[in-house]
Amino acid sequence: KNSSVTVLREYLKTNRATKGWSTAELAELPDLTDKRIIMGQRILQLLFVSSFHASYSILELAVFRSLRASIKYGSAKAHDAAMGSILIAFGDVKRGTEVAKVAELLLEKKNTKEMKSKVHYILEGFVNHWTCPLQGTLQPLLQGYKLGLETGDTESACYNLAIRGTHLWYASRPLDDVIHELKANIGVIGQMKQESQKTGLLPYIQAAMNLHGHSPVSILSGEAMQYEELLMSFDRTGNNTNRAVLVLLQLELFVFYQDWNAAHSLLTKAGNIRQCTIGSFQSVRFTFIESLICLKAPRPSMSLQGRRKCRRQALKSMNIIKGWAKRGNVNVVHLLHLLNAVLNEGNDGGGDHFKEASTAAARNGFIHDRALTHELAGIYYLGKGDDYWANYNINLAHRSYTEWQAMAKVVDLRNKYPQYISG
Repeated sequence: KNSSVTVLREYLKTNRATKGWSTAELAELPDLTDKRIIMGQRILQLLFVSSFHASYSILELAVFRSLRASIKYGSAKAHDAAMGSILIAFGDVKRGTEVAKVAELLLEKKNTKEMKSKVHYILEGFVNHWTCPLQGTLQPLLQGYKLGLETGDTESACYNLAIRGTHLWYASRPLDDVIHELKANIGVIGQMKQESQKTGLLPYIQAAMNLHGHSPVSILSGEAMQYEELLMSFDRTGNNTNRAVLVLLQLELFVFYQDWNAAHSLLTKAGNIRQCTIGSFQSVRFTFIESLICLKAPRPSMSLQGRRKCRRQALKSMNIIKGWAKRGNVNVVHLLHLLNAVLNEGNDGGGDHFKEASTAAARNGFIHDRALTHELAGIYYLGKGDDYWANYNINLAHRSYTEWQAMAKVVDLRNKYPQYISG
C-alpha cells in the first residue's frame, strides 16, 4: 500500500540506516556478491525509471529499499544518485547532495563506465540544479548522452538528451537554438524507441514554436502537437509525469500572455502537479508559476473566500521557494524577488523588488524571466500613472523578448503598447 504514511515510514527507516555514514564511508561499501540479492536489486532499479512516470511513491519505496539493502549486503552502484534526489525531495538538500556524490566517487574508484550515463542524468536532472546554476547542467548532460551511446545504455542516453532539452528551455537559451536542438533530439530519441522521453519533449518544442512565431498564440497546440490529444494520450497511458509537464507548459504560455483567468482555471483543475515532478527543475518552475498565478488571478468578481484561498496558496508556494533560496538554490533568487514584487504591488513596495528580480535574472542568464519581470513592472507602473518607468520597463521587456527570440511576444508588446515601442 503506497500511502504517504508508508513512504514517510520508509524514509525515516532509511534515514536512520544511513545516519552517521560519511560520503567516503558509503563509497567504500563492499561490492554486492550474493546473486539472489543482486537480482532483487536489479528488479528495484528497473522500477526506478518506470515508476518515475507513473507513481512517484513507488519510486521512493524502491530507492529506499535499494539503499538499505546496499548498506546491509554491499553496494549496488546505482542507488546513491537516485537516493540523493529523493532526499532532496524530502527537503534535505545538503544530505541529498552528499549521498548523490557517492555515485561519482564509486564511478571514479571502480571504473564502472556502464553506470556513468545513468548517474549523469540523475545528478544533473535531479540533484545539481538545487545548488548550482542551471546553465551548468547542459554540458554534462550532453556528455552523459555520449557515454550512454558508447556503453550501449540507450535508455540513459535518451534521458540525458531529454533532460538537456528541457533545461535548454528553462535556462532561457535563444528559441531558435532550442527549437533546432529539440527537433534533432526528438528524432534521435524516436529512433531509439524511447517513446516516453520523446513525447515528454513535445510540449517544449510547441511552446518554443508558439513564442518564436509572429502571431501571439497562448494555446499550446500547433505543428508539433495538439494539447487535448496529447493530454488524453497521457491520461490513457497513465504517464503522470508527462501529463504534469504538458499542463505546466500550457500554464507558462498563459502567464507569458497574462491570461490569468485561464491560468487559474487550469491550475485549479490540474491540482498540485509538483508531486509528479519531484526533484526535477519542473517542480521548481511549477511552484513559481503556481504562486504567480495565485497572486495575479484574484479579481473583484471572485468571492472573498476564493481570494483568500488564492493568497494562502501563493504564500505557501513562496515559502517553499524561500526555503530553497536559503539552502543555496541560485536558480530561484530572481523568482522570489519577482513574487515579492507582485505581492507588494498594492502597497507601493513593488518597484524595488522588480529591479532586484531583473538584476538577479540577468546575472544567472534567465532572459525570459527578465523579460516577464520588466513586462509586469511596466504594467505595475502604468497602473500607478508613472509614464516614465512604464516606458522604461516595457522597452526593456521588448528588448529581452527580442534577445530570447520570442517574436510573438515582441509583436504582442507592440500591439498593446505602441506608444512606448518604436521601430
